[in-house]
Amino acid sequence: MKKEYLILILVIVGLSAYLFFHKENRDNYTLPVIEKIDTAGVTAIEIEKGSQAVRFDKAGKDWTVTEDHFPADASMVETLLDTIKTFQLTALVSQKSDLNRYELDKENRITVRIFKSDQKVFEFAIGKDAPTFNHTFVMIEKDDRVYHAAGSFRNDYDRDAADFRDKRVLEVKKDAVKSFTVSKGKLSKTLVAEMTKDEDGNSSVSWKPKEEKQGKDKTAYSKNISTFLASISYLKCDTFVPGKIKSEMEKITPEYTLTIETDKNISFDLFKAGKEEKVLGISSMNDYVFALSDFDAKEIMESMDQFLGIEKVDKKE
Repeated sequence: MKKEYLILILVIVGLSAYLFFHKENRDNYTLPVIEKIDTAGVTAIEIEKGSQAVRFDKAGKDWTVTEDHFPADASMVETLLDTIKTFQLTALVSQKSDLNRYELDKENRITVRIFKSDQKVFEFAIGKDAPTFNHTFVMIEKDDRVYHAAGSFRNDYDRDAADFRDKRVLEVKKDAVKSFTVSKGKLSKTLVAEMTKDEDGNSSVSWKPKEEKQGKDKTAYSKNISTFLASISYLKCDTFVPGKIKSEMEKITPEYTLTIETDKNISFDLFKAGKEEKVLGISSMNDYVFALSDFDAKEIMESMDQFLGIEKVDKKE
């Protein structure tokens, strides 16, 4: 019996020693030191995946994207910069060259290069998200090992150039609108904001058509107008339209026109589309011809029809 206990003890000691030294060997590495990058000084970012490349350049305080220097979406670029600013390796994953497993092979990896002036200051490759979704598999320049980096950020970089463009076509504070005019063909109506007070002295905005006399009902439009202005207060287009030039579109009579008066005048035109085509538009707040999503186009045009007194016609199949 004592002999069996002695064998059991020896087995336990042996296993403990194996696990201890195995762990020591596994953890016996030093992670590369990644110097913190002051992103305020970054002047360019390049993102490359396969044969596709996207470049961002800083122009003053703003960022542009592609060789055409289209305005870039500021919030999206800020997200890229935040990843660069906080980039941190947390563990060595693999010293082998099995890159397909981590989507770090040439076909799937996303290579990111950071520049200050014309000098590249950092380069790394992004693979897939780790199973925990709290880390991303990465490689750094001149190092063929695979690491964990803190955070899940592949999706922030895995986009086409068009996705990074600033798609704002209207931006207006609802409370700043003094009046607006909607037009379609020969029909036109201007709606004017007026401050009113109830019996308790609480102020609110009511709207009335400019053409109607003071005695008319001023509140009939208020709810619909409030919803309409909220829907266009920060309006993004669906896509921009290559080959279409804004100055040429301005020569064409639009199907709908919206003019908004705040401290300045804002114009917004929509152009008739075919059955299978998206509604195109131009805006004084954007230099490019754009297409709205089907949902936004329908919502805006139906609201403008309502203000003009055009009844909605239900199409029968």
